[in-house]
Amino acid sequence: MILKKGGIAGGTVVRGVAGFTQEKGISSTSLVDTGSGLLPLVVEFLETEKKVEKILPLVINMVGNRLISVCDAEILHGGSFR
Repeated sequence: MILKKGGIAGGTVVRGVAGFTQEKGISSTSLVDTGSGLLPLVVEFLETEKKVEKILPLVINMVGNRLISVCDAEILHGGSFR
């Protein structure tokens, strides 16, 4: 995976059971058939700004015309994130 090879400490992948876009309307499927590739996929990771800036061009190239959001986070508790 691009993130692991890029030195990102960890992340989470969440697959949606339903989603919608202005162009395609609502897409949904049963929990049994979540491998269709038609539903939303969210990949989240926390990392230093320097590492995010380094890996971001690779992520943009991978996802094409999909949505990417970047935001600051304040770690309040847990983990050994530095």
